[in-house]
Amino acid sequence: MWYDGIIKMVLMSPFHQVASKEMMLITVTGRKSGQVYTLPVSYTQENDQTLYTLSQREHLWWHNLRNGALVTLCLRGKVVTAKGRVIEEPNEMFNVMVQWLQHHPNYAPMIGVKVEPDGEIARDALTEALDKYVIVETQLLTA
Repeated sequence: MWYDGIIKMVLMSPFHQVASKEMMLITVTGRKSGQVYTLPVSYTQENDQTLYTLSQREHLWWHNLRNGALVTLCLRGKVVTAKGRVIEEPNEMFNVMVQWLQHHPNYAPMIGVKVEPDGEIARDALTEALDKYVIVETQLLTA
């Protein structure tokens, strides 16, 4: 998108705090081409080592992580190495996304899901929405 370059500059700058709470840069290397891609992505952090990113299936960068691969992240102003893997199994995706939406309910409308005032998420609606997405899990290897 046209604004990706601006987001990249902000995330790599001393002013990264305006965006780095929910966005990071992920750098992946093409399996076949060897080309390096750096993309701004939204993320949620589960614990000290595990982060999740949601990507539309139509975007192809995540294919490079299907069998697991090392990636570089620009996370909250620091460059770190991580092991990336794609989550496509429906039950695992559902469980990760429920946790994500509990921490970031503002993402629900973006993927076409409603979070009820009591925090309940309609399983059918979420399952249907997730047909359009994959989740990338990254495990930090360096701090």
